[in-house]
Amino acid sequence: MISENIFKSKVQIIINNFNAGNFENTLTLIKKLLKEIPNHEYLLNMQGLCYQKLNDFENASKTFLFLIKINSANYTAKNNYASLLKKNGNVLEAKKILENIINKVPNYIAA
Repeated sequence: MISENIFKSKVQIIINNFNAGNFENTLTLIKKLLKEIPNHEYLLNMQGLCYQKLNDFENASKTFLFLIKINSANYTAKNNYASLLKKNGNVLEAKKILENIINKVPNYIAA
C-alpha cells in the first residue's frame, strides 16, 4: 500500500503536469498511480479531464461515465461529463444532467 505522503507527492506532480499542459505525461502518471490505487475518484476525474484536453472525447466520456457508475453522487464527474456533452453539441443532455445536479445540490456552483 502506498503511503499518504507519497500519494500526495505523486498527485502534486500530476497536478503540476496538468497545469503545465503536459496532458500525455499526466495521463501516464495517472494510469501508473491507478494501478496502485484502482478506482480512485480524483485520479479518474483527472484522467477524464486529460482525455478531454487531448480531444479524446470517447475515452473522456467512458472515464466520466465509469466514475458516475461507481459513485452516482460524484457531482464533479457529472459536471465534467455535462461539459463534455456540451462541447460535442449535445446541449439538451448536458442541461438535463446539470439540472439534476442543481436539484440535488442547489449550492453546487460549478453546475
